Amino acid sequence: MTMGNVEAAGKELESALGKRRVLSDDFVLSSYTKDGTVFYYPLSLPSLVVLPYTTEEVQKIVQVANKYKIPVIPTGGRTSHWGAIDSNRGIVIDMCNMRNIIEIDEKNLTFTVQAGANVHHVSGDVLRKRGFCYPVHALNFAPISFGAEVAKNTGGEVGCMYGHVAKHIVGLEVVLGNGDILITGSSRVIKNAPNFQQSGIPDLTQLFVASEGALGVITEVTMRMSMVPVAEEGIDVRFEGTGTFNRVISACHEIRLKKIARNAHLVDVYTDKKEYFHLFLLEIESLISQEECDLKKKAALEICKKHGGKYIGDEMAETTLPQTRGKEFLEKLVERQRGTIPMLGFADVPYEYVPKIHEKFLETLDRCDWPREKSNFVGAFGDESCLTFCILQQNPNDNEGNLQKCKEVFGKVLKFYTEIGTIPYRIGRIWRPYILDKLDPSYLRYVRSLKREFDPNNIMNPGVSVFEEEYK
Repeated sequence: MTMGNVEAAGKELESALGKRRVLSDDFVLSSYTKDGTVFYYPLSLPSLVVLPYTTEEVQKIVQVANKYKIPVIPTGGRTSHWGAIDSNRGIVIDMCNMRNIIEIDEKNLTFTVQAGANVHHVSGDVLRKRGFCYPVHALNFAPISFGAEVAKNTGGEVGCMYGHVAKHIVGLEVVLGNGDILITGSSRVIKNAPNFQQSGIPDLTQLFVASEGALGVITEVTMRMSMVPVAEEGIDVRFEGTGTFNRVISACHEIRLKKIARNAHLVDVYTDKKEYFHLFLLEIESLISQEECDLKKKAALEICKKHGGKYIGDEMAETTLPQTRGKEFLEKLVERQRGTIPMLGFADVPYEYVPKIHEKFLETLDRCDWPREKSNFVGAFGDESCLTFCILQQNPNDNEGNLQKCKEVFGKVLKFYTEIGTIPYRIGRIWRPYILDKLDPSYLRYVRSLKREFDPNNIMNPGVSVFEEEYK
């Protein structure tokens, strides 16, 4: 790639899309070297930022990029990339203007949106007015887009029991790296067919889950939706003593099998009185009645009690319920996170490894001379695994020093994640040495062959870990 190629590509895109949607000023480009990551990893300055409105415009951008051999990186809200998305000094396709709601199919319980549509707006403002919701609730208020949800395979409300995004996708529209437009979904490929899944036709949808834009640019997403619960309750249960993690996991497993809870979280708690215990937060819902919700709550409490838990109220769990979203929730969330570095490291792990992850985290804190009471360990119990968070609290008087320690702890915990066979969530290319050599050779061979088929010039986010080596 040369500057002459970039200038030629910029002029061609300006001619096709208009000058206002092809950005090249340094002060604009510099904002795309940062994201919402707590640990700032320097990203390279892009050469151009382009703002499309339609799939055809995205196709045009990719075609021009192929012509001039310029890397292409799609981006959503740029709120939590963990250094995974780097422009490679190429073209950033910002999907912020592709936010239209294309269809809401109440009969088949699906909705179709452009990839830049905001998750909170669609689910909270649009679908809920019709009595529906997108069941994967994201536990923050950042501008999360549906395209990014798919490209990262997010867990929604920190690993909700409805499952990850991959379980709710019906179909996609994608502009491949070669410039072709691909429609996926076993019924969507038949024009004018309903949007529900059918068997009998191979479905390519899941190929793009967690692909981080390495195979193409997701432009449309069709998802399943659910009915809005008619009743919701929160439960706080305190566990302490020996064998806490195993007892909580046993309780959670029983609750999951009986489909009682919507969400379940485990949090390390250190009090001002030097007390240490684990708080188990449950969210209960019913699509039928308040009475059913009360029965579920009673059943959950009985299970927790059987495993040594003590019911202490509903205050903390209720702050995560959807109806509390808004200014009050934000104020509570900000106050609780004040002075902390949240989401130090997190990954989906099998339930049996949760105690080991927690033990390793505490050992790492001790070796790095980080006070345990200045940390939190959070486990979000999902439908198949547990999403574990390692959270450190900053010392306001030593921000730079603590930041370096955070990175040190993160690196050690990250390495342990890979040793037990899990790939940390939103892993960036800087962690490539931890995972690439551990992947199965046949997986690497075939996934790279797909990359060559979909993106022959290797322009689509070529820095994604599994595609980072030269084509063979």
